[in-house]
Amino acid sequence: MPWFKVYTAKNEYEFRFEEDQETLLYEYLGFGFWHVKIRLWKPKLFHYKGLLYFYRELHSAMLSGLQLTDAFKHLSGSNTNQSFCDINQAILDEIHRGKGLNTILTRLSHDQTQAFCQLINERGSREDCIASLELSISQLDALLSWSSRLIKTLMYPSCIIQIAFIMMLANQILLPTDRPDSNMDSTILLAQYALITGFQTLLFRSLITGHACTYLEKYNEHFRLTKLFIIINTLRKSGYAFQQALQQMPNYFVHQGLQTEILKTYYALKLGKSYAESFPKNWFPAHAKLALHSATKDGNIERALTLAASQHEKRWQQNINLFEKTIPVICLLIAGGFVTKTLLALYSPMFSLSP
Repeated sequence: MPWFKVYTAKNEYEFRFEEDQETLLYEYLGFGFWHVKIRLWKPKLFHYKGLLYFYRELHSAMLSGLQLTDAFKHLSGSNTNQSFCDINQAILDEIHRGKGLNTILTRLSHDQTQAFCQLINERGSREDCIASLELSISQLDALLSWSSRLIKTLMYPSCIIQIAFIMMLANQILLPTDRPDSNMDSTILLAQYALITGFQTLLFRSLITGHACTYLEKYNEHFRLTKLFIIINTLRKSGYAFQQALQQMPNYFVHQGLQTEILKTYYALKLGKSYAESFPKNWFPAHAKLALHSATKDGNIERALTLAASQHEKRWQQNINLFEKTIPVICLLIAGGFVTKTLLALYSPMFSLSP
């Protein structure tokens, strides 16, 4: 469904999330608004970095003593970014119509960031809401700090590759040659340079905005399970029953294997099986497995979930550290290949002149 911007008076407007424009028009006509204008509104959807900025601004406003709705009212008029102000006004308008904050944030975010829109505890007290915001900020900050570290790691070999290509292009274009295929070689080299530059631009843009975090979820099992347990714990603190929270989890992951495991676990618990029989073995490693067996007897699953989240987080952090050490070596080897090719192209005329 799309977002609409509804003008009810000369300088008054509000935002609505509806199926179509006609339904919205009939609704306002029923309220007695005869002079109403409805325009399609395309908000700038939150990616990881944008969502982190939003959470920090909301957290700062609530720490100053404002309640949740007052914080959105403050943010809708105090920020110099009009797009950000409109998003906060849209959230406030939808809250006044009884919509849940997590649902609204999901509609204002990209698909890959929607799981982090489910962590706000809006049902509890103001202190509970602030605590859930701090949890969301810490999780997003951890993801983006990984992207930031990877940018610094890739910067040096990327610059070496760029310099090597520029030297090769300068050598190919400026130095005279009698070969008939020299123009073709220059064209091929220029195409290779454009391809490498485009790939590097897309890679760095993906890292800066945080979209590269999607690959973590796709290829790293420990990252997926860490996020799963954190979201379940947060929903539990928000008042959801465990099975009710587990039932919603497939909507927030793109990995089909994990979606299947979640659904199998949910229906196994629904059929009355114990925790130990229902959960996949890889979900609860080491000490978390012992806590899971204890939960089978006393029904307290909280400790097992917390331990599992902690252990999976340690493991995916170890994988990231290994990845950060491996990638620069590979990139430097690639850059070394380009530099070697450049030096051979520069000095090959000298070798041909030697007796």
